[in-house]
Amino acid sequence: MKKRLLWLVPLIALALPGSPLVARAVAPCQPDHSNPASATNLAPTTQSIPAFHDLKGHYALPKTKKPKTLVVMFHGYGNSSDSWVCHLLDAAQNHDAVAVAMDYRGTGWAGPDGKAKPSENRGWFVKEGAEDSIFAAQYFLKRFPSIHNVEAFGISMGGNASGVAIAMGAKRPGSNTPLFDYWVNVEGATSMFETYLEATAVGASGNAFATNAKQDIERECGGTPTDNPTCYQSLSVLLQTPAIAASGVKGVIDVQGVDDGLVPHDQSEEMTAALRAAQVPTDYYIALRRNDWQNPKSADAEGGTVLSTNVFGPVFSAGGQTYPAPLAGHGWEGSNTQIVIATGFAKLWSLVDHGQVPANHQYFVDGDLGTIKVF
Repeated sequence: MKKRLLWLVPLIALALPGSPLVARAVAPCQPDHSNPASATNLAPTTQSIPAFHDLKGHYALPKTKKPKTLVVMFHGYGNSSDSWVCHLLDAAQNHDAVAVAMDYRGTGWAGPDGKAKPSENRGWFVKEGAEDSIFAAQYFLKRFPSIHNVEAFGISMGGNASGVAIAMGAKRPGSNTPLFDYWVNVEGATSMFETYLEATAVGASGNAFATNAKQDIERECGGTPTDNPTCYQSLSVLLQTPAIAASGVKGVIDVQGVDDGLVPHDQSEEMTAALRAAQVPTDYYIALRRNDWQNPKSADAEGGTVLSTNVFGPVFSAGGQTYPAPLAGHGWEGSNTQIVIATGFAKLWSLVDHGQVPANHQYFVDGDLGTIKVF
C-alpha cells in the first residue's frame, strides 16, 4: 500500500463542557489494510463522559476556531472508533471539520455466556450507536456554534446505525432544525431482516464471523425476527424510509461494491430506490473492478471481502492458486485506499468542500476507468 503521511494532529479526548481536555499526540496515520487491528496502535484510549453512561470514542479538531462542518462517523461490525483515527485526523487537518466516532454502548459482549471481551468488539448495538452519536453531535454543536453542516457517515453496520440515527429525527440543540444535513451510506447493512437471514445461512456452513453476527443481532433485538419482529422493523433502515424523509435530511450518497461478500449490493439498490421514491435526493455509486485489478499481488489491490470467492475460490485452490477476485468487495473501514471506502470518503469531501450535493445520479466507479456517470 502506498504510504500516506499525515502531519501530527492531537486527538482530543471527549469531555464535558467546562472540564479539562486531555490531548494526546497520535502517530502519523499509515493503516495497514491487510491488518485492521493495526489501527488500534494509532489510537489512544479516550476518556469517558461520566454524565452519559461512560461513553467512549475519538474526535479530532481542526486548527480553525470556527469550524463550519461536523462529520459523525459510525463504525462497522467487529470494529470500534479506533478504526477511524486516520479518517478523523484527515477530516480535521485537510477539511477543517470537527470529526467524531463513538464506541457503541454494549460493545464487547462475547456470546451466549455473557462474558465481556472488549477486545473482540462484539455486538450489533446499532440503536445504542445511533443514540450515542446523536449525543456527541449535539455536544459539539453546543461547543462550536459556528457549525452549519452536519454529515453522518456510516460503513457496513455503521450504515445501519447512521440510518437509524437519521430516522430518529433528532434536532439541533435549542431549535427545530434537523440534526443531520446529509447521510453517506457506504456498503451499509440497511435491512436487519435480510442481514439476519444472510448471517444465519452463512453461519450454518461453519463461518464463525456470521455466527457471531447472528447472535449479536439477536441480543440487540431480544430474539429472532419471529420473536420480536417490531425490533427488526424499527432497526431496518429500509423500512424507516418515511421517517428518514420526515427527518429533514437533504440528501444521501450510497456507495457499494458490486462483489460485496458481507452486505450484498441489493441492499444499497433497494435503499436508493426507496429514498428516491420518498423524494430524498440520492446518488448511487457502485464500484466495479478493484484498485490495480490487473495486478492482484500489488499492495494497492484491495479487493475486500468478495462474494464470488464462494464460487471461484475452491476452483482456483484445486489448481494450487488463489482466486484473484478482480471485482470490488466489502472494504475495511480503516482503509484509505480500498476502492469502495475511498469512493465514500471522496464523495463526502466533495460534499463538504465543494457543495456537490446528491441529485439522483447513478455512477460506476472502476479501478482503471475511474468514475463514470450513468445518468
